[in-house]
Amino acid sequence: MTATAAAESEASYRVEYERLPEPWWMPWLFWAWVAIAVPYVPWRIYATNWANWSGPLLLACELFAIMLAALFLGTAQQIHMPIHRPTDLTRWVVDCLIPTHLEPADVIECTVIAALKVHGIREVIVLANFERPEVRAVCERLRVRYLPRGSNEHAKAGNLNVGLAYSDAPFLLHLDADYIVRPEILQRVMGWFDDPTMAFVQGPQTYYNHDSFVFRTFRRIRAGWSEQTMFYQVIQPSKNRWNAACFVGSCAVMRRAALDSIGGFATGTVTEDIHTSLRIHAKGWSSVYTNEPVAYGMEAPSFKEFYTQRRRWAAGAATIGFRSPDSPLRIPGLTLMQRINYFNSIITHAQGPLRAAFTFAPMLCLLTFAVPIHINVVWFIVVSLGFAAYSAALGWIYSRGAMHFIHNEAYLYANHPGMSMGMAGLFKVRREFVSSRKTGKRTERTWVRWYLWLLATAMLATGGYGLTLILAGNRSTAVLLATVFIVMNEFFLLWFLIPLIRYEHRGRHAPPPEYHTLTGEDRYRYVMRFYDGRYVMPSGIMVDRPVKTSRIRPGRRPGWVETRVFTYEPGKSGSLEPETATAT
Repeated sequence: MTATAAAESEASYRVEYERLPEPWWMPWLFWAWVAIAVPYVPWRIYATNWANWSGPLLLACELFAIMLAALFLGTAQQIHMPIHRPTDLTRWVVDCLIPTHLEPADVIECTVIAALKVHGIREVIVLANFERPEVRAVCERLRVRYLPRGSNEHAKAGNLNVGLAYSDAPFLLHLDADYIVRPEILQRVMGWFDDPTMAFVQGPQTYYNHDSFVFRTFRRIRAGWSEQTMFYQVIQPSKNRWNAACFVGSCAVMRRAALDSIGGFATGTVTEDIHTSLRIHAKGWSSVYTNEPVAYGMEAPSFKEFYTQRRRWAAGAATIGFRSPDSPLRIPGLTLMQRINYFNSIITHAQGPLRAAFTFAPMLCLLTFAVPIHINVVWFIVVSLGFAAYSAALGWIYSRGAMHFIHNEAYLYANHPGMSMGMAGLFKVRREFVSSRKTGKRTERTWVRWYLWLLATAMLATGGYGLTLILAGNRSTAVLLATVFIVMNEFFLLWFLIPLIRYEHRGRHAPPPEYHTLTGEDRYRYVMRFYDGRYVMPSGIMVDRPVKTSRIRPGRRPGWVETRVFTYEPGKSGSLEPETATAT
């Protein structure tokens, strides 16, 4: 093939996807849910007691929950993964941008060391808001460029835009300051840029500090579940179908021309990542998400940091969705399904006020004997909880094995203060960017922790009061409904709080994890062992032994998942291939 023919072939190339095969009945489960929801909604409106405050409030909450379920089930029906395209790295010029703020110098050092080892990287540029002598010393020792801009204007987005001005590379690898990148990342993703419409390739945010309280045991695997497993294992891959996979702030390679077409990284919000990808898609560019782990970062080390980060996400989502001219509800250039996907990503942060209402309303109903419905309580419980149970079961099936119902619910209850406070972005554009701190004490004090314990105490008291009334013979609708929901809420909240206590206790008395004692090359080698000598699950979770785990697909009947056993062949990079594929 001549060079001209090769160029023409590349110009006509478009990323090809593999639709993961799934049972024929998967879509029909969704349409059955729709068929049930259509008559259920007017029945639920009819059952509402409009004579007091509790009826309309709980109805609004339930309708909002149904909308969230419809958005997830409607957009996640199919999983599409890109088919790898080999490439010659000598064809590409790629620089690496590492924005920093107040991260420790030893954390930044390890990130830079990893970036320098990436095959095909031309230059590594460390960006900073202000001069930090210890970071400059690291950069000079490792011979990378250090660019302190002397300002915090536009926060992380402003930092990245300065980097754009100092780099002329047509492609940019974006890494947060704590992400240790795989050396073969460009070999894995650059082939997709033969598609001239491809703006960015996004990888999952995978973490190596599995001692964080964000991880939980799942399928007998320690740290087999995290709060973000569903997003990176199901939601992002499903967005490939609609060309709506979003930029998540790190672990991405971006085309310079796409960024230039929107004036650089988006400013004006504290979530520059999704805002930037929203503008890029509105300009007609494409994106792709790959679930292959390409870099490893650090999750929140304390509940205080967890709360701060989730509040920022919610504030940015509220600002983009309802105050920004770039709202997916009105920005021109998006397809209908892109609008729905972006709206789904934004509105999910409104679950904070929803959970707060579901938490406080039962307690207030019990204390005031307010009755939210005017029909027989048994009939209401059978119909309403039956529909909720089917919705939850369908959500579990569509999660392709990534969902743990109790863990998910517990973290939603723990997350509701941050998401609720973040909803202040509906009324005021939040421009202050609070970077994620990756080191610190597990026991950092925060008012949210005390709030959750006070809430658990209030639930215990009101739940006990409700049980006392029932045992005394008061089995009215208000008492029965309120007590049932209070007990459920208490269970989910304690499911989060009790492990948090153990986590903080270990932080006071146990020695620090091994990675805390390592710096530079030693930490880099430690993290790379998670890939080169361990087993990688599809969600990016690393374990020490072969395990059977879902491959993002359901099995032959509800409750079953096909599995793959991933094995490692020493000396062969990327040798994690399926050995078996069995169901149970």
